[in-house]
Amino acid sequence: MTTERKTDFSLIFGEPALLKGESREKYDLLRAHVAAQLNANDDVFSQLRVQEVTDGIWEGHRFKRLGFQMIESAFVTALQYLLQPACAGIARSAELMAHDYYFGKPEKQTLAKEIAAELGITAERILGQAIAMSGEFRMFDRLADNRATTYKGLLKDHERQLRKTEKRKAAADRQREPARVNDNSAAAKKDVA
Repeated sequence: MTTERKTDFSLIFGEPALLKGESREKYDLLRAHVAAQLNANDDVFSQLRVQEVTDGIWEGHRFKRLGFQMIESAFVTALQYLLQPACAGIARSAELMAHDYYFGKPEKQTLAKEIAAELGITAERILGQAIAMSGEFRMFDRLADNRATTYKGLLKDHERQLRKTEKRKAAADRQREPARVNDNSAAAKKDVA
């Protein structure tokens, strides 16, 4: 008596490469939805396609998140840069004022925001400077685009496979149909000589 054993693809492909703070449950849920959408069979190549599409989606979102976090982490430095010319004649340093703007006690935060507003430094200007200072953001953008391109290629391949399967099925159905009898009972034409 043989027992059928389901293949554990995590042994073949390894555990997903998740960063600290990323949810294994969310990853597994995404993988299950991808497998269902792709109508994946329980063979290595189908599961490899599921793995690639899942990783492509997951990593694309990861790169976008990291890019945004990189910009957010540059806010203080960007504000400090924007405050430097104005702080040359003020007793408070640009570094301290930028820190107070974001992390200071409420009264210091209010003062720093008032000074920045007087200098024409808006939230949009700080964001723009942070983006400019986060030149590596473009790297994350390229990584996300690369993953999106890979993902689209895999989906096109999947759609091509579905079309091929449908064509094969239609051809097989045509072969199984009984031959049609020509029911043309028109009288044969007489040979006129």
